[in-house]
Amino acid sequence: MTNFGRLKKYFGERKSTLAFGLISQVVVFIFFFFLVKGFVLPSSGEAQAKEILAASIPFVSLGILLKIVFDKSDIPFLLLLILIPPLLIAGPSFFTFFLPLACLAAGYAIAVSVKDRTRLTWIAILGAFSQIIINPTVWYMVYGEESLGKVFFSSLFLIVTGPGLLGILVYIGEEVFGLPTELKLMDICSEANPLLRTLRNAAPGTFYHSVNTAFIAEEGAMAIGANRLLCRAGGLYHDIGKMWKPEYYSENQFGEENVHDQISKDVSRLIIISHIEEGIKLAEKHGLGKSIEELIRRHHGNAPLYYYDPRIRRELDRYPGPLPNSKEQGIVMLSDSIEATARSLTEMSEGELTKVVRFVIGRGVKDGQIAGVGFSERDLRILEEAFIKSLKIIYHNRIFYPSQDGMLLRGADEAGLFEKLPPAPEAADEAAEKDGERGPGGFEYH
Repeated sequence: MTNFGRLKKYFGERKSTLAFGLISQVVVFIFFFFLVKGFVLPSSGEAQAKEILAASIPFVSLGILLKIVFDKSDIPFLLLLILIPPLLIAGPSFFTFFLPLACLAAGYAIAVSVKDRTRLTWIAILGAFSQIIINPTVWYMVYGEESLGKVFFSSLFLIVTGPGLLGILVYIGEEVFGLPTELKLMDICSEANPLLRTLRNAAPGTFYHSVNTAFIAEEGAMAIGANRLLCRAGGLYHDIGKMWKPEYYSENQFGEENVHDQISKDVSRLIIISHIEEGIKLAEKHGLGKSIEELIRRHHGNAPLYYYDPRIRRELDRYPGPLPNSKEQGIVMLSDSIEATARSLTEMSEGELTKVVRFVIGRGVKDGQIAGVGFSERDLRILEEAFIKSLKIIYHNRIFYPSQDGMLLRGADEAGLFEKLPPAPEAADEAAEKDGERGPGGFEYH
């Protein structure tokens, strides 16, 4: 892909986020121009008067906003937007260029400790006080003591304008643009979230499947640098639509008679697929945000319903799509299938878990389900390692490591134990190579 193609793809995928960045700067400029200008009345030269005015922009709060709302890949574009107001107001100078960068860096650094909305308020206040110190410091470095008091006086307004403007912009980003801010994602990932508690009570099997999927997805996201909180939230909520008819999904049947045996295949198919639309309705009702809604909508792509024999490729036996179009959506799709497949295994060995991961990733590539995600070969290798590691953590109590060969190597000869151990299992690589087209556990595993 050419550089232009990559740029076009980036702006296409991030258009909502970047539109919010542009709107944020418009809000900052209007807020600054009409509210602050009337209170800052320096008597020094015209050029310095404009620079003092530019120092009243809450750059530290904008740095906090960069950290909790935007992706790192957005920062170069957003830096250009943020530098526009002071340059328009005061013209290019060392002060109007260096001050925003110093304040943005300070805001971004202190925002790392933001864990909830209460802490965000205190961090915003701390950011305002830090800029009250940074503004006159940078001014003194450039102009000395001239008009230093007026710079300090104009900076005092940041105690109100900084936290206030930050709160307004975070609200606009979450509620108007539907952006998955870190605060929003931490709220909906909380165990105390009412919707998760309802899922746990109504469909306990689906709940624990979702918890495991969330863990697998988060580990995969961290491994390749994707949004870990978004992947965690997607894992937790991707199947909330199953609360509508929980008994029709295998994880909630607990060994009871399969209700699908009592209904027609077409009705069965409609009920299975319905959990996607029902999940989207619940996500809208509970305000989970557009990003979570898209994760729910796309977590099966247009893959076959593996409850049926996948060798029968009738269009009716596929999910309606659309396909995933972001790395986070691709990670959640793979994590969901990997967890569901692994859970159905009768032999929970490390070799079998490895085979599951390789099979699911290979199937996603072969069937075109993750073609629009943008995974590189390196991403897929890293994801494979992360997924295997995650499964070993989840099922560590069920992975059977001992074998007759292993017992002999350790020199153990406890009476009666040797005979109970199985022969040494086949190497994981050999097992994966022999797997071919057959899915682990047969066809009824998804």
